[in-house]
Parts: sequence; C-alpha cells; structure tokens
Amino acid sequence: MVIGVFGPIIFEVSDNLIRTFDEFTRTNNERWETHDIDGAKPKSEYVGPGLDKISFTIDFTLSLDVNPIEEMDRVVRMSRNGEVHSLVIGNKRFGMNKFKLISVSGAYEQFDKNGVLWSSSTQVELEEYV
Repeated sequence: MVIGVFGPIIFEVSDNLIRTFDEFTRTNNERWETHDIDGAKPKSEYVGPGLDKISFTIDFTLSLDVNPIEEMDRVVRMSRNGEVHSLVIGNKRFGMNKFKLISVSGAYEQFDKNGVLWSSSTQVELEEYV
C-alpha cells in the first residue's frame, strides 16, 4: 500500500517491502523586519510569509527488502541534482508548492560480520520551492 511519494521515492508498505518515514515535522516561519527608532523601541514590520520546511527520517532495512546504501545514495543524488518535487502523503498534497531537498544526513546503523550494511536512518529536510 502506498503511503506517499516525494518524486521517485515511494513510501509504501507491502508483504514484500517496507519504506516508510518517521518523526515528520512541518515548520512555517514568517518574515519580519525590525526598524531602529532613535530614543524608542524598535518597530516590527511584517513583510510576508516565509518558506515552509518539512523534516522526517527514513529508515532503510535490508531485511525489509530495501537496500540501505542504494536508497541513501538515491536521496543524496536527488539533493545534489537540485530536484524539486511535490510531497504527497495519503491522497493529500502537502503545501501549496513543491519542495526542494536542502539537507540529507545518514546514519549507518547496523552492519553484519561481512561488512554488509543492514540498516540505516536518513534525516531529510525539505524547504518549499517558490
């Protein structure tokens, strides 16, 4: 069953494969300017909405039919290529715009006795692309 997609990354759960995310957070920031006033407190001015940010962790586990190294490399390539995609969770498109990858960090968590990576965790940060 497909849970969501971000470009070529398909989050899904089936009898043969598990590729999901965890620790999903969304942050929006507003843009404010501060103007100094002689002899008085500074004046704040709202200048508009900021760019939404989304972060989540993707766990890749070889025993769940997902190759951790290949999957992590794919996410890094997407970032380095400057790819921009819609983020869809369930049947709902997140945000009003597409998102770009601005940060990818991976933790190589578990190796077997032959040096084969069995599990990894990849932290992904997306920012709205306008």
